Parts: sequence; C-alpha cells; structure tokens
Amino acid sequence: MHEKLEKLRLKPESVRRQVLIVTTLGVTALIILFWVFTFELRFESMNKSETISKTESKKPLSIMAESFGRSAQETKENASNFFNQFRQL
Repeated sequence: MHEKLEKLRLKPESVRRQVLIVTTLGVTALIILFWVFTFELRFESMNKSETISKTESKKPLSIMAESFGRSAQETKENASNFFNQFRQL
C-alpha cells in the first residue's frame, strides 16, 4: 500500500485529483448503500421495540437516548457483519 501511495505522489496533480474524486465517490457510495440497506432494518426494530402505551409517557430526551443507543448498536452489528463477509471474499 505504501508503494502505491508513493507512485501516486509522483504522478501529475491532475491524475492525483482524478484518483481523489474516484476514491471519494466510491467511499460515499458505500456509505449510502450501507445506509439504504440498513434503513428498513432500523425501522423494523424500532417498531417492535417502541410499543409505548398511552398511559406511559417518556421524556423526549430518554426516547432520543434509547433510539441513539439502538442505532449505535445496530450500526456496530451491521459493520461487523459487513467486515466478516468482506474477509470471507
């Protein structure tokens, strides 16, 4: 990897900019795909776990904290699954 970076540094600025743009677009596409494919899963789990009765009232900050905690946990699990599948390739 270090050798590839050194070769890239020796190339003209226009080539380095092209590599930068392609790399940025690729990483952005991966993030968007990850977000889109996990979007449905997040809402399914939220609907199942957030059955709050009408008599029970929660404070907005506690609801946000719970939601953030679940999202963070699900993101960790999804990232772990992604990297495990990537390693199997």
